[in-house]
Formats: sequence, C-alpha cells, structure tokens
Amino acid sequence: MEIDLATGLYWKDISSLLNEAFSDFKKDFSDVYEKLQLAANLLAQCENFRLVFSGSVAEGTSLAPSSRGGVLELDIMVTSCHTLSPEEQLEVFEDIPDHPGFLRIRFAREELKKRLRHPWLFRTMSESDEEGKKTLFYLSNRQTPFIFAFHSLLSEILRDPSKPFVLPLKSFYDSLLSSGLKEHFSGVVKYCGGAAVTLEGDVKFPGSSDIDDFIVDFFKGSFSKIIRKVLAPTDAMLPGHSRLPVASDALIYRKFSTDLVAAMYCSGWPSIADGFFHRERRWPTPSILDQIRNDGFFIVNKSPFKNPTGLEWRLSFSNAEKTLFAHMTELMRHCFCVFKGIYYQELTTPNVLSSYYLKTIFLWKCERMPMNVWVERNVAQVIMGLLDDLLHCLVNKHCPHYFMPTCNLLENAHGDFLLHLARTVLQIRRDPKRFFNRSRRDALLNPYARDHNKYKDKAASSAS
Repeated sequence: MEIDLATGLYWKDISSLLNEAFSDFKKDFSDVYEKLQLAANLLAQCENFRLVFSGSVAEGTSLAPSSRGGVLELDIMVTSCHTLSPEEQLEVFEDIPDHPGFLRIRFAREELKKRLRHPWLFRTMSESDEEGKKTLFYLSNRQTPFIFAFHSLLSEILRDPSKPFVLPLKSFYDSLLSSGLKEHFSGVVKYCGGAAVTLEGDVKFPGSSDIDDFIVDFFKGSFSKIIRKVLAPTDAMLPGHSRLPVASDALIYRKFSTDLVAAMYCSGWPSIADGFFHRERRWPTPSILDQIRNDGFFIVNKSPFKNPTGLEWRLSFSNAEKTLFAHMTELMRHCFCVFKGIYYQELTTPNVLSSYYLKTIFLWKCERMPMNVWVERNVAQVIMGLLDDLLHCLVNKHCPHYFMPTCNLLENAHGDFLLHLARTVLQIRRDPKRFFNRSRRDALLNPYARDHNKYKDKAASSAS
C-alpha cells in the first residue's frame, strides 16, 4: 500500500520527512571503539581486571553528540579476570523471589570466596538469619579508584591535546589519582544511580570545524599514543591516526557522561533465559544464536527494590546485544538510530523510558520481520511500525524483556506518566510533519549549534 492510513500521507513523503530530520543522527564511532577495545585488552594484561565496553558505542548505534545536545556517552563494565563457571553459578547464585533476572551471591565455601576476591571491585557483607547463623554475600565496592583515574586520564589528555602524550597504562589508578578534575572539566558531578557510578560534566574541547570529527580524532590520537608508549605496536597492529585539529579562535563546550559499573563475567547461559533459544523467529539465524550462547553473560550490582540492600545483582545480556547488532545490516542499525532520535527529541519527559526500552522493542521487531523487508523503500514503514509498537507497550503498561519475556520492564512505571507519553507518541504518529523537521530538532536538541557564535565571540574577546 502506498499510503499510510494513520496519516493519509504517502510512505515516500514520510520517508523524506525522516530523512530530512534524522539523516545525520547516526555517528560512526567504529574507529573509536577499535582503539578503546585495544587499550582495554592491553590493560587486562597489566592488571587483574578488564574493561568491557557496552551500549551504543560498542553496538555501532551511537548518535552524533550534536544530536544529543553535545553529550558524549560511554558505558563501561569493570570486571575481574575470573570467570564464574556454570558449576560455580549453581553454587553461589540465589534467585530473588518474584523478581526474575535478579539474584544474590551467597558464599558457602571459603575457597571460592578467596578465588573471587578483588579488593576494590567487590567486597563481602555478612547477614544473620533468625537463628543467628551468618552468611556472606558479595556486593559491589563503589569507591573504586579506577573511576577517578579514568577521568584523570581524560583531564591529562585535554590539558594539551596537540602535545605528545606519554602515560604508562599501569599508572591509570596510582600516579593519576592526584590529578585534579576541576581544572579541565566544568561542573563535574559524581553520583550513584542504579548499577552504575556516573560522572557527568562539561568538557572544554578546543574548537574545530566539526566537533564530532574532533571527538573521533581526540580518542584516536590519545589512545594510540598511550598504546604506542606501552608496547610500541607495529603499524599493522594499530591503524594510523590523523593529527588533532586544534583551533584557537573558539572554545566549544560539550558534556560527557560515563557510566562505570562493577560486573562479574559468567560463562554459559542463565537457565531463566533458556527459552530465548527455543522460540520461533525469523532472525537471528541459528549460527548467531550459537555464538550468543557461547559468549556468556554478566551480572551487575543492581537491585529491584526501592530501598536496596546492595546485595542484589541483575543479569546483563550486553554481550548478546553486541553480537545481535554486529550481525545487523547497516539499514537495520540506521532505523534503530532514527527510533532513538525520536525518543531523545520528544519522549524523555517525564523520565520514565530509557533507550534500553527502545532497544528491546526494536529487537522484538527484528525477530518478527523477514529480512527482505529491510530495504531503503521500507524505512518509513519500519519506523512508524516501531512507534506503533511503543504505543502498544505504553498503553498496556507491558514491555517484555527480550531475553526474559516474563520480566515486564514497565511493571513499576507510573501509569499516568505512561499515558502522557502514549499521547505524545500518538500525536507523532498522526502528524509526522509537525515533529519530523530539522528546525524543531535543532531547537530541542542542539542548543550548542545555535549558540556557537556566542562561544566564538566569547573566546575571541578573551584572547584580545
């Protein structure tokens, strides 16, 4: 059918609207992720922990920072190098009743507790039952020095990005702890929310003609300098990088937001999510499913309760999600980025949804749709169909977890807030011309682009 019955518009016209509003939303950070991953692998060889990057950068679905009001986000799991085997999982995992996907880690053997011990990632807490018998539980230690060291590293890089940067990897969390953040970052805030410790603030980047390209080159240059200093890899190991473009006529402020969460890696697959491999689907293929099963999963210190004790852990399927997105076509990832763009433009208030809910809805859509649908001429139908799926979830207060469908992501969401968002989605669905246009997008999302001249004039007057 050539016409969308909900709007009365031709699909090709809706496609043109989407292309105008969101064509430049997606940002390719693959080269950034390559450098981050290489640095993390080298770090794991030096110390008894690993960095695991997750979220949009790792999945290839990052939005351009300019489309997020200048926000650059990184999601990092910090995990010990020990892997919990399926046998160990059976021994220490204790499910939390009525909360699928949540558990406690209970120690019965001193030997296993010693094997998993990691002084700044994890700690233990004893809890007594009615008979006074004490049991040890595992929980995250949020006061990890790595959190401060990572951002101290960024501050050292930002001190003078054009200057050759020398830093041995082993000094991340010792020699850099004394490096101040306030000198290089504006308004840095640290807070604990959910499973993660988050640092947010304004970063002063030297001006460049394209701030997004600058961010890419900034990471490429800095990480390659670190890696070259530590192991002096050959050019074949580390692709070349361009020199940072540094301009003196402007300072453009951008925000960073980094979530760091202590996690534990587990081999195998959790039994509660075993049904994921046995339901009927059109995608992913059996070979992709085999890879997901073999890649394992993580647990992160996250509670389902309003008043958490700190002892609760949640299953994380970030490995599986990275594998799924890695096997998507570029068009599939583009559709997801547009879907996220609509969310960030129109659906972040009230603060009920998150981009993870959008990812969940999108993965269900991918599973149901035949692969021959994913062609350019069908982009508008796919995006509007995703909005229909979101509307259905909001109205019914039901968004099943992709890997554990018995878990409803919206179970505890406030009904009035969901209905408010549902009305907004319905308005978008009925009148895309009002919402899908560049001027509205820039007005809502990109005040930095709008105020660029103000910063440029301020920098010029300071220089004079």
